[in-house]
Parts: sequence; C-alpha cells; structure tokens
Amino acid sequence: MEKLEQQGVDCQPKASTIRIIQDKYIQKVHFSPHGIPLPEFMEVNDLESARRAGKQFGYPLMVKSKSLAYDGRGNAVAKSEEELSSAITALGGFDRSLYIEKWAPFVKVEHLGLRNRIRGNKVAYQQELDNQVNFSGVLGFICCCF
Repeated sequence: MEKLEQQGVDCQPKASTIRIIQDKYIQKVHFSPHGIPLPEFMEVNDLESARRAGKQFGYPLMVKSKSLAYDGRGNAVAKSEEELSSAITALGGFDRSLYIEKWAPFVKVEHLGLRNRIRGNKVAYQQELDNQVNFSGVLGFICCCF
C-alpha cells in the first residue's frame, strides 16, 4: 500500500493507519497521549519483565498478543504470578510479541465504528448502544475506522 500511496493512489485506510490497527500495543501507545482512557499497560519481552508488570499492576492481569488479537483471541488471564508462564505459553510465548494490561473489571465492551466516505463525510453508527446506557462498568469502546 505504501508503494501505491507513493505513486499517488488514494488508499483508504492509509498504510500508516493499518500499521497502527494491526498491533494492539502500538494502538495503546498511539491513543495514550490523546487522553483516551486506557488500562495501564507494559510491553514484556521475557518472564522477568512479565513478573515486573505483575508487581506493578497486581493480579489478576491480562497477557495480550500484539497482533492477530481480536474478538477475545490473543488474550490470557493470569490470576497470580504462578499462572504467568502458562498464560504466556497459551499465547505462543514471547516470540509472539506480548504486552500486559492491568486488569480492568468490566461488564461489557461496546463497539463504535466510524465510516469515512469517499467525500470525507463521517458517519457514526453504533451496535448495542443507545443514549440510555449507563457507561459505568463498560470496559471501553472498540473503535473501527473503515
């Protein structure tokens, strides 16, 4: 896509956007300076860094794959330090590129998408969400731009 963009082809979404949305850790890093509420997170490269995350965040915590992680795939809960190794192994190990999030108690996850039309008009639509919803207990919004 980058080569097409360099040749003047209008690709939507842009290659830079695809890079961000394909890596959940990069998404968190990207969203952080913009005031978007996120659970604390930390990149981990070995068992020692995973243990440090556990000491910092407490247990339970979420071990997550950076890529190919969606709809609940690529996530493993570690309820204690003793469960860290098995959670990491369940995700394919550190070769899979992992990060850890502080546990965020939640009731549900809402999905919100933005559709960018060719003319640049943005239309928001919602799934399972209306103005009457009480947002306490909602883990967050999954934002999809397409």
